[in-house]
Amino acid sequence: CADAAIRGCTVTTEQARGAVSEDIFVRFLEFRARAWEPARSDGKLVRCPTPHCCQFVVPREAERACCPRCRGMLCAACGHTDHSGVTCDQARATREHPEAERELEALILARGWQRCPVCGAPTELEHGCYFMRCPSESCRGRVHFCYLCGERLQEEDHRPGRSLVHFPRGPYNCECVNTTEEEYRRRHSAAGAGRPGNGGALLDGLQAGVRRLLEF
Repeated sequence: CADAAIRGCTVTTEQARGAVSEDIFVRFLEFRARAWEPARSDGKLVRCPTPHCCQFVVPREAERACCPRCRGMLCAACGHTDHSGVTCDQARATREHPEAERELEALILARGWQRCPVCGAPTELEHGCYFMRCPSESCRGRVHFCYLCGERLQEEDHRPGRSLVHFPRGPYNCECVNTTEEEYRRRHSAAGAGRPGNGGALLDGLQAGVRRLLEF
């Protein structure tokens, strides 16, 4: 039984080294490394998704991080390879159900939908101009973007006169500085055409794939 005088005292690393064998001391260090957590003010511990790489500390507010060993970029929130422009849930769905995700992408292209440049949620333009607000739960209308090219815009870019910077003929015309009307129509008509006489069947199949994705 330990002497009452030393109970509660901290055992230093050097004291542990002198009291046990080298093998046990190495295991002791490995245990300490696995159990170590940074102070909240120091950041959070993330593990590089590259096999057999390392763990490192990133600021708690960080969205992306670069591994100091392999230099790979990763998402600081979920710890997987960087997926900028796509939420962690969407990235997970892509990893777990790649076929359904490919079908969703095909449907987005065929329908002419545009993904939000921040959260990645697909958005459909039913009427109005091509200056969009993302209605997703994460963006809640705070993110604005061009429906034609997907470029992120600022709220003031919708003001009279200012909108002509991105939409040379105005936001109600199918043209922006990155995409002409001809390019936009050609891109989406080609995606939605499918085989002759089979456009409806193509979209039905794509929509079925999306439903399967949403069921997971």
